[in-house]
Amino acid sequence: MSVLDLHPELKTFVGDNYGKGGSPKVLFYGESHFLPKNKGGNFSDKEWYGNSSDELGLNDTDKAYLNTSEIIKNDVINSSFKNKSHSMYRNLGNVHGEAFDKGDYHTALKEVAYGNYFKRPAETTGGSIKITEMDEEVSYNAFKKDIETLKPNKIAFSSKKAYNSALKMARKHNDVEMIQLIEGKIVVVPHATSAWWNRKSKAYGGLSGKERLKQFLLEPNGVPFELPKAPFFLFSKPVLITILILILLLLAFLLFRNCSFESQQESNIQTVTETKVAEPTKEIWNTEKLKAVKSSLNGCETLTNATNFRAEWERNLENAKTNKAKQIIIPSVGVLFELGSSVVSEEGRKLIQEFASAYLQTNKETTVLIESYTCDIGTDENNMTLSNDRANVIKAVLGNMGVTSIEVKSYGESSYNSLSCKNKEEHRRGNISVK
Repeated sequence: MSVLDLHPELKTFVGDNYGKGGSPKVLFYGESHFLPKNKGGNFSDKEWYGNSSDELGLNDTDKAYLNTSEIIKNDVINSSFKNKSHSMYRNLGNVHGEAFDKGDYHTALKEVAYGNYFKRPAETTGGSIKITEMDEEVSYNAFKKDIETLKPNKIAFSSKKAYNSALKMARKHNDVEMIQLIEGKIVVVPHATSAWWNRKSKAYGGLSGKERLKQFLLEPNGVPFELPKAPFFLFSKPVLITILILILLLLAFLLFRNCSFESQQESNIQTVTETKVAEPTKEIWNTEKLKAVKSSLNGCETLTNATNFRAEWERNLENAKTNKAKQIIIPSVGVLFELGSSVVSEEGRKLIQEFASAYLQTNKETTVLIESYTCDIGTDENNMTLSNDRANVIKAVLGNMGVTSIEVKSYGESSYNSLSCKNKEEHRRGNISVK
């Protein structure tokens, strides 16, 4: 039996108007599906390709995660609910609609085909699949069948791993026709909202992910926009800024070294000419000699207000100074977010600033820990993505403020861990503490 006979939910989505609307037949390929709660790691490749979904004990929720066709039809085309985990499909549809004047994704997605190249779910939810030889053989045969059945005019992979695997198998089987197709017609385009591509593209003054995908669709030969090659790379904005900073640092170092040398010479002369020995001075107490430790507050009781944090920190400073302490407590803080958002509010930014300022006053030998959560609204996948986004945003803000020793932990929905606050609003948080 074929993999689609065993797991029919893995079949490629084909829009109702595919090949009927006058625009080119476009086939998009992602990398792989995944199952909730890391269930994909429960099955070997032989078990997956030798047993049906029911025989492997997959429930309706598991099958829904694998069914791209039903997701696109029901959760995207026929629904206006903005599930973040489905943003890729909406963006592909919007770009396709803009390119061929077909309206937004509700209409445009009906004219495309979309599938995931590898026919076994990734081991980790939201992760990349660890492919085997069996995966590559099965996926390549399924891919060839899609090509024969759908006869696409344009093929775009959003996975470099999948593209490389297809080309590798075509060469292994000496399939000349497929080699020519993959090398000459198929391209790898970024996820339409790829943060990596947008950062890289802006550095070179290039196109955004959506603009690049639209260009690929409209080009007669399907050739996408490419990043400039060296030596143009040397003149990208971030590289020029980096070079300038390095030059300034070098000049500052040379100036400091020269001043230090002259100061040392004067000191040596003064030591020879003066016989008076300086009186020993008492060691001055300061926070830079103290090791920071975190507050004993639990995850829900972290301080969420900058003013309250500042008052608590100043009390800790005074107590440490009075007792000539060797450790100082930095209160843990909780940055609260709006529903579905990873944008740090003005109050949140002030709170992070206060925490960073306190931490940078200590000897900075300890690590700052970020623990990110969401409430229980939304899917597991969406919550995990949102939790990661919140943690990385806080990490970036702390980094810009000079805190570099950072560890990040993302938990997704807070009901899966020990965090138990009074209400949902308090669960939408990123806690910052000293590890």
